[in-house]
Amino acid sequence: MRIQTTLAAVLAGLATLGSAQAADFYERDGTTLGFNVDGMAGAFSTREDYLGEGGKQWREAFMHGVLVGKTRAGNGELYGGLGAIAQGTWGDGDAGGYTNGRERDVDLEDAYLGWRSAGGLLDFSFGRQQFQLGDGFLIAGDRINLGKGLDALGVDVDRGGAYYLAAKKSFGNTAIVRVDPDGPVRGDAFWLQSNNPYHQDTELGGLNVEYVSETHGTLGLSWMKVLDVDKGAGLGIFDRRDGMRVT
Repeated sequence: MRIQTTLAAVLAGLATLGSAQAADFYERDGTTLGFNVDGMAGAFSTREDYLGEGGKQWREAFMHGVLVGKTRAGNGELYGGLGAIAQGTWGDGDAGGYTNGRERDVDLEDAYLGWRSAGGLLDFSFGRQQFQLGDGFLIAGDRINLGKGLDALGVDVDRGGAYYLAAKKSFGNTAIVRVDPDGPVRGDAFWLQSNNPYHQDTELGGLNVEYVSETHGTLGLSWMKVLDVDKGAGLGIFDRRDGMRVT
Protein backbone atom coordinates (compact mmCIF):
# COMPACT_ATOMS: atom_id res chain seq x y z
CA MET A 1 0.00 0.00 0.00
CA ARG A 2 1.23 3.46 -0.87
CA ILE A 3 0.15 6.57 0.99
CA GLN A 4 0.33 9.82 -0.92
CA THR A 5 0.42 13.08 0.97
CA THR A 6 -1.82 15.44 -0.97
CA LEU A 7 -1.00 18.33 1.31
CA ALA A 8 2.36 18.26 3.02
CA ALA A 9 2.26 18.42 6.80
CA VAL A 10 2.83 22.06 7.66
CA LEU A 11 4.51 23.14 10.86
CA ALA A 12 2.80 26.17 12.33
CA GLY A 13 3.55 28.20 15.43
CA LEU A 14 6.39 29.85 17.20
CA ALA A 15 8.40 26.94 18.52
CA THR A 16 8.40 23.27 19.42
CA LEU A 17 8.84 22.29 23.06
CA GLY A 18 12.35 21.29 23.98
CA SER A 19 13.99 22.80 20.89
CA ALA A 20 13.22 26.53 21.06
CA GLN A 21 12.68 29.28 23.59
CA ALA A 22 9.28 30.65 24.49
CA ALA A 23 8.06 33.99 23.22
CA ASP A 24 8.56 35.91 26.49
CA PHE A 25 5.95 38.51 27.42
CA TYR A 26 7.03 39.31 30.99
CA GLU A 27 10.47 39.70 32.54
CA ARG A 28 11.23 41.39 35.84
CA ASP A 29 13.55 40.84 38.82
CA GLY A 30 14.65 37.39 37.67
CA THR A 31 11.15 36.21 36.82
CA THR A 32 10.21 35.39 33.24
CA LEU A 33 6.90 34.31 31.69
CA GLY A 34 6.45 33.16 28.12
CA PHE A 35 4.13 31.30 25.79
CA ASN A 36 4.97 28.54 23.31
CA VAL A 37 2.72 27.54 20.43
CA ASP A 38 3.29 24.72 17.98
CA GLY A 39 0.98 22.94 15.60
CA MET A 40 0.77 20.83 12.49
CA ALA A 41 -1.81 19.94 9.85
CA GLY A 42 -1.78 17.42 7.04
CA ALA A 43 -4.10 15.95 4.42
CA PHE A 44 -3.52 12.39 3.26
CA SER A 45 -4.91 9.96 0.69
CA THR A 46 -4.30 6.36 -0.31
CA ARG A 47 -5.60 4.19 -3.14
CA GLU A 48 -5.73 1.17 -0.82
CA ASP A 49 -5.84 0.82 2.94
CA TYR A 50 -4.58 -1.90 5.26
CA LEU A 51 -8.07 -3.36 5.70
CA GLY A 52 -8.89 -4.02 2.06
CA GLU A 53 -11.65 -1.42 2.07
CA GLY A 54 -10.32 0.67 -0.82
CA GLY A 55 -8.95 4.18 -0.77
CA LYS A 56 -9.04 6.60 2.14
CA GLN A 57 -8.84 10.37 2.37
CA TRP A 58 -8.39 12.03 5.72
CA ARG A 59 -7.02 15.11 7.43
CA GLU A 60 -5.28 15.55 10.76
CA ALA A 61 -4.35 18.63 12.77
CA PHE A 62 -3.30 19.74 16.22
CA MET A 63 -2.51 22.97 18.04
CA HIS A 64 -0.52 23.01 21.26
CA GLY A 65 0.07 25.96 23.57
CA VAL A 66 1.97 26.09 26.85
CA LEU A 67 2.55 28.87 29.36
CA VAL A 68 6.09 28.60 30.73
CA GLY A 69 7.86 30.50 33.46
CA LYS A 70 10.93 30.61 35.66
CA THR A 71 12.11 32.56 38.70
CA ARG A 72 15.16 32.67 40.93
CA ALA A 73 14.99 30.25 43.85
CA GLY A 74 17.95 29.70 46.16
CA ASN A 75 21.11 28.83 44.26
CA GLY A 76 19.19 28.16 41.08
CA GLU A 77 15.80 28.68 39.47
CA LEU A 78 12.29 27.32 39.78
CA TYR A 79 10.54 26.64 36.48
CA GLY A 80 7.26 25.21 35.25
CA GLY A 81 4.76 24.90 32.45
CA LEU A 82 1.01 24.58 31.97
CA GLY A 83 -0.39 23.81 28.55
CA ALA A 84 -3.24 22.29 26.55
CA ILE A 85 -3.58 20.60 23.17
CA ALA A 86 -6.43 20.45 20.65
CA GLN A 87 -6.37 17.76 17.98
CA GLY A 88 -8.60 15.89 15.58
CA THR A 89 -9.06 13.71 12.51
CA TRP A 90 -11.51 14.42 9.68
CA GLY A 91 -12.66 12.48 6.63
CA ASP A 92 -12.52 8.70 6.27
CA GLY A 93 -10.01 8.09 9.05
CA ASP A 94 -6.46 6.80 8.59
CA ALA A 95 -5.40 3.91 6.38
CA GLY A 96 -4.83 1.58 9.33
CA GLY A 97 -8.33 1.98 10.71
CA TYR A 98 -7.18 3.45 14.02
CA THR A 99 -9.26 6.58 13.49
CA ASN A 100 -12.65 7.04 11.83
CA GLY A 101 -12.58 10.77 11.09
CA ARG A 102 -14.84 11.78 13.99
CA GLU A 103 -12.15 12.41 16.59
CA ARG A 104 -12.09 15.81 18.30
CA ASP A 105 -10.24 16.35 21.56
CA VAL A 106 -9.00 19.15 23.83
CA ASP A 107 -6.91 18.01 26.77
CA LEU A 108 -4.30 19.04 29.32
CA GLU A 109 -0.85 18.30 27.86
CA ASP A 110 1.64 19.98 30.23
CA ALA A 111 1.56 20.54 33.99
CA TYR A 112 5.03 20.36 35.51
CA LEU A 113 7.33 22.04 38.03
CA GLY A 114 11.07 21.84 38.37
CA TRP A 115 14.16 23.28 39.99
CA ARG A 116 17.50 23.74 38.23
CA SER A 117 20.73 24.59 40.06
CA ALA A 118 22.95 27.44 38.94
CA GLY A 119 25.18 26.17 36.17
CA GLY A 120 22.82 23.27 35.44
CA LEU A 121 24.57 20.62 37.56
CA LEU A 122 21.28 19.33 38.98
CA ASP A 123 17.80 19.50 37.48
CA PHE A 124 14.74 17.95 39.14
CA SER A 125 11.23 18.10 37.70
CA PHE A 126 7.92 16.33 38.15
CA GLY A 127 4.43 16.30 36.69
CA ARG A 128 2.92 15.98 33.24
CA GLN A 129 5.73 16.54 30.73
CA GLN A 130 7.68 15.10 27.82
CA PHE A 131 10.74 12.90 28.23
CA GLN A 132 13.05 11.43 25.60
CA LEU A 133 15.91 9.04 26.23
CA GLY A 134 18.87 9.70 23.95
CA ASP A 135 17.80 9.81 20.31
CA GLY A 136 14.38 8.39 21.17
CA PHE A 137 14.94 4.76 20.15
CA LEU A 138 13.69 3.39 23.50
CA ILE A 139 11.67 6.31 24.87
CA ALA A 140 10.45 9.25 22.79
CA GLY A 141 7.61 10.65 24.85
CA ASP A 142 4.25 8.94 25.37
CA ARG A 143 3.37 8.93 21.67
CA ILE A 144 0.79 6.97 19.63
CA ASN A 145 -2.58 8.66 19.44
CA LEU A 146 -5.25 6.19 18.40
CA GLY A 147 -8.85 7.24 17.84
CA LYS A 148 -12.29 5.65 17.65
CA GLY A 149 -11.53 3.27 14.80
CA LEU A 150 -11.25 0.24 17.10
CA ASP A 151 -14.42 0.92 19.10
CA ALA A 152 -16.18 -1.85 17.15
CA LEU A 153 -13.81 -4.35 18.80
CA GLY A 154 -15.12 -3.34 22.21
CA VAL A 155 -11.90 -1.67 23.34
CA ASP A 156 -11.37 1.95 24.34
CA VAL A 157 -8.01 3.23 23.12
CA ASP A 158 -9.21 6.64 21.94
CA ARG A 159 -6.64 9.36 22.66
CA GLY A 160 -8.04 11.98 20.33
CA GLY A 161 -6.84 10.80 16.94
CA ALA A 162 -4.27 12.67 14.80
CA TYR A 163 -2.55 9.29 14.55
CA TYR A 164 0.04 10.11 11.89
CA LEU A 165 0.98 13.45 13.48
CA ALA A 166 1.38 11.88 16.96
CA ALA A 167 0.28 15.11 18.61
CA LYS A 168 0.26 14.13 22.30
CA LYS A 169 3.73 13.41 23.66
CA SER A 170 3.63 14.07 27.42
CA PHE A 171 3.50 11.35 30.06
CA GLY A 172 0.63 11.57 32.53
CA ASN A 173 3.04 11.87 35.46
CA THR A 174 6.82 11.91 35.87
CA ALA A 175 9.70 12.48 38.26
CA ILE A 176 13.01 13.19 36.50
CA VAL A 177 16.46 14.00 37.88
CA ARG A 178 19.14 15.19 35.46
CA VAL A 179 22.80 15.48 36.48
CA ASP A 180 25.11 17.38 34.12
CA PRO A 181 28.50 18.27 35.68
CA ASP A 182 31.37 19.88 33.83
CA GLY A 183 32.95 17.31 31.56
CA PRO A 184 31.72 14.71 29.11
CA VAL A 185 29.59 12.56 31.44
CA ARG A 186 25.94 13.27 32.25
CA GLY A 187 23.02 11.19 33.54
CA ASP A 188 19.31 10.85 34.25
CA ALA A 189 17.13 9.03 36.76
CA PHE A 190 13.47 8.84 35.80
CA TRP A 191 10.04 7.55 36.78
CA LEU A 192 7.38 7.70 34.08
CA GLN A 193 3.65 6.98 34.30
CA SER A 194 1.77 6.67 31.01
CA ASN A 195 -1.89 7.59 30.79
CA ASN A 196 -2.12 6.30 27.22
CA PRO A 197 -4.80 3.57 26.90
CA TYR A 198 -2.87 1.92 24.07
CA HIS A 199 0.17 1.58 26.37
CA GLN A 200 -2.10 0.26 29.14
CA ASP A 201 -0.99 3.00 31.56
CA THR A 202 2.50 1.50 31.79
CA GLU A 203 4.65 2.69 34.71
CA LEU A 204 8.44 2.41 34.57
CA GLY A 205 11.62 3.65 36.20
CA GLY A 206 15.19 3.76 35.04
CA LEU A 207 18.70 5.19 34.89
CA ASN A 208 20.71 6.59 32.01
CA VAL A 209 24.39 7.55 31.76
CA GLU A 210 25.90 9.21 28.70
CA TYR A 211 29.40 10.09 27.54
CA VAL A 212 29.18 13.09 25.22
CA SER A 213 31.98 13.83 22.76
CA GLU A 214 31.87 16.62 20.21
CA THR A 215 34.17 14.56 18.02
CA HIS A 216 32.75 11.05 18.33
CA GLY A 217 29.13 11.68 19.34
CA THR A 218 27.29 10.26 22.36
CA LEU A 219 27.67 6.84 23.97
CA GLY A 220 24.92 5.92 26.42
CA LEU A 221 24.07 3.09 28.81
CA SER A 222 20.48 2.80 30.02
CA TRP A 223 18.61 0.50 32.38
CA MET A 224 14.89 0.49 33.03
CA LYS A 225 12.22 -1.69 34.59
CA VAL A 226 8.47 -1.77 33.98
CA LEU A 227 6.88 -1.37 37.41
CA ASP A 228 3.21 -1.80 36.54
CA VAL A 229 0.84 -2.41 33.63
CA ASP A 230 -2.95 -2.22 33.62
CA LYS A 231 -3.42 -5.80 32.48
CA GLY A 232 -6.36 -6.44 30.21
CA ALA A 233 -6.82 -2.76 29.41
CA GLY A 234 -6.81 -1.36 25.89
CA LEU A 235 -5.86 -4.01 23.36
CA GLY A 236 -4.20 -6.12 26.06
CA ILE A 237 -1.08 -6.64 23.97
CA PHE A 238 1.34 -5.34 26.61
CA ASP A 239 0.23 -7.48 29.57
CA ARG A 240 3.61 -9.22 29.65
CA ARG A 241 5.48 -5.94 30.04
CA ASP A 242 4.96 -6.07 33.82
CA GLY A 243 8.36 -6.60 35.49
CA MET A 244 10.28 -6.44 32.21
CA ARG A 245 13.85 -5.14 32.42
CA VAL A 246 15.67 -3.47 29.56
CA THR A 247 19.38 -2.62 29.38
